[in-house]
Amino acid sequence: MVIDMNVLYTGATSGIAKEVISYLLRDPFVVIYLGVHTKQQLQVMRTYYHGVKNVQILKLDITNVEDYRSLDNIQIDVVVHNAAIGYGGSLFDMPIEKVRENYETNIFGTLQLTQYLFPKFRKQKHGRIIFMSSLAGIIPISFIGSYASSKASLIMIARILKNETRKLDFPLDVILIEPGLYHTGFNQLLFETKYENMKDSIFWSKRGQITRQEKWLLRLLEKNNKKTIARQIYHAIYDLYPKSIYRAPFLQCLGAKIYQILFW
Repeated sequence: MVIDMNVLYTGATSGIAKEVISYLLRDPFVVIYLGVHTKQQLQVMRTYYHGVKNVQILKLDITNVEDYRSLDNIQIDVVVHNAAIGYGGSLFDMPIEKVRENYETNIFGTLQLTQYLFPKFRKQKHGRIIFMSSLAGIIPISFIGSYASSKASLIMIARILKNETRKLDFPLDVILIEPGLYHTGFNQLLFETKYENMKDSIFWSKRGQITRQEKWLLRLLEKNNKKTIARQIYHAIYDLYPKSIYRAPFLQCLGAKIYQILFW
């Protein structure tokens, strides 16, 4: 069956996003609108996808409502909320402006864009909203609390929105993606940036021990092959009767499920 579909994919510069887009491009009847944060990223991505007719690149800072105007005359069938930032540090003494910046993008920007698109979904009588959360929003990992708590908030936001869609008079799917640890460079950046925020921290003297534990965690769990999570996101976009939650990789998801049963 041929499906004509427009997909808005925010934060579309990451390795996982590019893997998903490579799947989507197999369908000649899908148009992909890739939202990027800066003008520099805009130029890079336009060069990368030069000549690919069903990919459009947009500057879309999700914290800037003015950037939303570029979506006004576009039908959006599916939005994948992939844009996110992460700062590390202890929640005991991390600068609150860093926590606020994390929340501003990962929670408020994501929700604000959802609200902006909602009248469009209502007018066209259908839509699909996909939130990229993380298993870090389920399993507490020390020194990434700002990022992890923002992803935990997204999980609850998505679940509440899904409940509220049951009162609507048109079909609107709300779906969660919860990836585990994949090697994209984001995890390393998240762990490393905490030292910028910890120089006056009580934990500064323990940074060697903390770093060794984090490197061990990444060596043990981080996956280089992104296809498992890319396929889950692809299914979340395309499945006629989508699941509420798509997760990968399997063993990390199983560990998260066991943790929820035992400790939540």
